[in-house]
Amino acid sequence: GDIDIAFIRQKEMRGQAHAILATRPFIGDEPFALFYPADVIFGDSPAMGQLIAVHEKHGGCVLAVENVSREEISLYGAIDADPIADRVHKLRRIVEKPKPEDAPSLLGTVGRYLCTSDIWPLLEQTPATPPNGEMFLTDTLQMHLDRGGDVFACEYTGDRFDTGRPIGLLKASLYLALRDPTIAPELRAYITQQTKL
Repeated sequence: GDIDIAFIRQKEMRGQAHAILATRPFIGDEPFALFYPADVIFGDSPAMGQLIAVHEKHGGCVLAVENVSREEISLYGAIDADPIADRVHKLRRIVEKPKPEDAPSLLGTVGRYLCTSDIWPLLEQTPATPPNGEMFLTDTLQMHLDRGGDVFACEYTGDRFDTGRPIGLLKASLYLALRDPTIAPELRAYITQQTKL
């Protein structure tokens, strides 16, 4: 069918909550999906589809999480949550980029979120965090939790690559190429040849 696409440029790098607020006139009061483009996820079932299924069953906002190492948890939002179903958790709190020793769990948020319209006023109230004045979506979601709102986490199934890092982009490209029968044989031969050097 026909799809309308609107592009909005965030003139200042003030974080996710600030960027989402700029989309308010276009979204209305429907739940909305948020994708971070650097996080690429491959799988039999789209990660966002898995989040939508959680929302349809439990309501609330839903975010994608995966198990990460203690060394890497400081790069993520870490959740403190109770498991309520297979791969589904109900959040008590979320901590943005915790120190490894302070992380409430090793379930870290990745770039897929489903948000409901009741977070719009909270986005406007999200504090600017020093030193860069960024407005973190994790802070918005914590405010939602503090006001009795429901936030769920879905341990999605699939393979994720952080293509914002050169190694992640390379791995994602290899992942796809090695599954393409028109490219894979030549690529495998090339990789084998290179590993012998």
